[in-house]
Amino acid sequence: MRDMIIHFFRMNKCVGCLLLAFLLIPFASCKRVDDYYIEEPSLIDTIQVYGDGSSYCAFTSMVVHDGVWYLAFREGSSHIDISSVITVLRSFNGIIWSFFQTISSDNMDLRDPNLSIMPNGDLFLICGGRKRRQDGIFSTKSYYARFDDGKFGEVMPLNMPRTIDDNPLCWLWRLTWNGNIGYGAVYRNDGLKDRLTLVKTKDGINYEIITELEVGRIINETRLRFLPDQTMVALMRSDGNGFMGVSKPPYTQWEMTQLDIYLAGQDFVFDRDIMICASRRIDYDGEKTVVYFGNLNGEFDSVIELPSYGIAGDTSYPSIIDQGDYYYVSYYSKHETVKPCIYLSKIAKGTRKQ
Repeated sequence: MRDMIIHFFRMNKCVGCLLLAFLLIPFASCKRVDDYYIEEPSLIDTIQVYGDGSSYCAFTSMVVHDGVWYLAFREGSSHIDISSVITVLRSFNGIIWSFFQTISSDNMDLRDPNLSIMPNGDLFLICGGRKRRQDGIFSTKSYYARFDDGKFGEVMPLNMPRTIDDNPLCWLWRLTWNGNIGYGAVYRNDGLKDRLTLVKTKDGINYEIITELEVGRIINETRLRFLPDQTMVALMRSDGNGFMGVSKPPYTQWEMTQLDIYLAGQDFVFDRDIMICASRRIDYDGEKTVVYFGNLNGEFDSVIELPSYGIAGDTSYPSIIDQGDYYYVSYYSKHETVKPCIYLSKIAKGTRKQ
């Protein structure tokens, strides 16, 4: 009913705003996000941490491991480049960054690295690998690199169940650890349609299927997080506005809701009863990377726009770290250079009401 009312008023803008507000009052499910704040979150600073426009830098992932910051991203000559590599930067304070390592593989486009910290405390990296098969078809599969003796080793293929790994596209885009188990959603194409499969792992390398995620739309990039009561929350990129999925253990039954925001390369975290989501937003003048603030129902009513601009999607793919009184958001953008560079924004959390 609420969605029908909103749609009606969007199509009939001449109807008074006061009447719209009156009609929506009975359907309000929770407080607005700005009701939680005395002073709302604000952008403090943005720095360029890597790139000069000569290479195409994109798709970031950032973690703090044993007090050291690591930031990984893909670097190549263009958006599609069979010789691209994963570049890793390191910082001891989140301000001054230096080159740490390059991860590469012959004749393979390494894409969208994802850093995570395993239950035993080890640093772990997964990424997509795109290459041309002997039959001429391009395939994208999932790979990992261990962190050993202070460096990442060579990339190796993840072990996915054969029923999904036989597909040319079988990509575990992100990995999220909860307790001793890692979870992720593999997006794939079985030759008939695009599919999304929820999987789990104990070692980061060997995976088993939990369930198929049915949304009714084309869904691919999926990020998972967990609430304190073990509820799993998924934010999913679609061919339109993004979707949010919610599930209780054992994560076989899902409630899916389409959001009012577009998602692409999204990351999100929870700060008590607030969801902080960084993603791409499509505006009339191009794409921007923004940070949304919403509630646990997936309703967003506050946004911070980060310095960014891109044509044909050349911005976004952020990574969020919650550090004390600040959120740090890495992302890529080409608003200052011919090809995109890597940026890091610092956002003050704001003052919360007691």
